[in-house]
Amino acid sequence: MLRRTKPEVERYVASVQAAASSPRERSLKGFLFAKLYFEIKEYELAKRYISTYLSVQERDPKAHRFLGQIYEAQDNIEKAFGCYKRSVVLNPRQKDLVLKIAELLCRNNITDGRAKYWVEKAARLFPGSPAAYRLKEQLLEHKGEDGWNQLFDMIQTELYARPDDTYLNIRLVALYRSNNRLRDAVLHCQEAEKKIPVDSSLEWCSCVIKTFEEYLESVRDLESDKNNWRAIKKDHLLAYASFVKMTLASRDVRESREALESFDRVLHSVKPYVNGPDELSRTFLEMKGHFYMHAGTFLLKMAQNSEAQWRDACELAALCYLKSFYVPKPKSKLIKGGPAGQDMLEMLACDRKSQSGHMLLNLSHGKEDFLKEIVESFANKSGLFTLFESLFGSGASRERSFLGTDDVGNVSTQAPVQGELSKYDIGKRCY
Repeated sequence: MLRRTKPEVERYVASVQAAASSPRERSLKGFLFAKLYFEIKEYELAKRYISTYLSVQERDPKAHRFLGQIYEAQDNIEKAFGCYKRSVVLNPRQKDLVLKIAELLCRNNITDGRAKYWVEKAARLFPGSPAAYRLKEQLLEHKGEDGWNQLFDMIQTELYARPDDTYLNIRLVALYRSNNRLRDAVLHCQEAEKKIPVDSSLEWCSCVIKTFEEYLESVRDLESDKNNWRAIKKDHLLAYASFVKMTLASRDVRESREALESFDRVLHSVKPYVNGPDELSRTFLEMKGHFYMHAGTFLLKMAQNSEAQWRDACELAALCYLKSFYVPKPKSKLIKGGPAGQDMLEMLACDRKSQSGHMLLNLSHGKEDFLKEIVESFANKSGLFTLFESLFGSGASRERSFLGTDDVGNVSTQAPVQGELSKYDIGKRCY
């Protein structure tokens, strides 16, 4: 719709008024005139005409609501509230306006009891509504310890009804963290994984990672928590792999590089503690494969965004996919109630080998000895240096990097076999 100018509106209003047969008819046109002036932000004129209309249609709830909109646009919250309230009294079926009044009062920190009344009214009209819940949350956030307890109880109640609500889970974890109850925050993240997988949203995944990191930092020097540290570090690695995967799929090159760099640093920090057949060591090996898979994907993403030559990117990506594909699957561990003898790491491995294997077949399609040439050219210290700089730039520290201190030699030149890939394709569907 074309935006009208003030002279155009004035000419139109004058022509309509001139054609009106009586003062009452002119007053009844006031609602229309008010809307026209509101559109061009002439709020005083809009108020004058809606008031003229109300002089003959005093009980029109739509007109009182519109007058409230004008006052709200002028930041006159008290007058806006009065008009909205009058509109609801005249037509109580306006549930959306009840919610709007509650939002208006909370947004402007009205603390004289009216906000509580309208928020509770909105909550009754919209049971289970995220918008109504967030208003109730706002009322409690500034009430100190008593407010914290009420907020905690309210979130728990809401989660009972909506256990897979990402926002509620994030808010509960944030509440634990703000009160230094880091262990409770970690336990909730682990329990919530049954309802909302860590890879269900980037926001939830980020929340889980930050929670694990805060907790791990807090128990870093506690020898008695060593086993617990290793268990949570395992979950931290798994969450980071999901974080990188989602970032690559939904964010730009800069954010994707930052995510991959962070994953690289986390792997480097864990490497000294990988010394046996326990779950952390099994997870580290699998995450090593995922790191190289994501590195290959990132190289191709950069090339698509004109940040690298496509041919060079394909060659380095092929090296990464080879490294990823030939990381051995972790030994199977039977899980009670799990899918036919598969644990999560085995299913992740099937997913990794399937993706990396298919990418290798695509990149080498129609190119004889392509993988052999890749290994001869890049599976050495010089190739590692080239790969590192391509991923992280020349200024990054190789000494504090998993990739910078890894060995890319001894890579097989054998292309994946289609029959083998089919087994991995089936295995990953269980994940």
